[in-house]
Amino acid sequence: NEYFNRQRRSRGYDVMPSEGAFLKCIAALKRNDVACFVGDRDIGLGSIEVEFFGRPTLFPQGPARIALASGAPIFPTFILRRSNDAFVMRIDPAIPVPESGSRREKARAMTQRFANEVERYVRMFPAQWGVFHKYWPAPGESVETGAVM
Repeated sequence: NEYFNRQRRSRGYDVMPSEGAFLKCIAALKRNDVACFVGDRDIGLGSIEVEFFGRPTLFPQGPARIALASGAPIFPTFILRRSNDAFVMRIDPAIPVPESGSRREKARAMTQRFANEVERYVRMFPAQWGVFHKYWPAPGESVETGAVM
């Protein structure tokens, strides 16, 4: 993680730790800045259960919660390596905010929609998705804690 953060900082990105990032992100969005998230990694802070490749797992709900609080859209964005080692960025249409439901229900629906987009890209470009940690619970483990049920 620190390696990737050093790479981001070397290119002028302000990398924030997840703890306390909510208010910093809201402030950045009010300044009309862009906030980017690694949205397919559960880091254990406010994650929510979604279905991913037909199995339950956890995705961070922070992007959805920030979008709901700020009114900023979530644009699923993917960086893909081409065969000539160049990169292309794909920005998909914004994830819509559900018209009804509680804040938690809306955040879950938006996070599920994002998980669906990630799954679609992984299916199209499987060699470009690296997983360096346990993604799904083992049989008999809880999704929320990884603890044996």
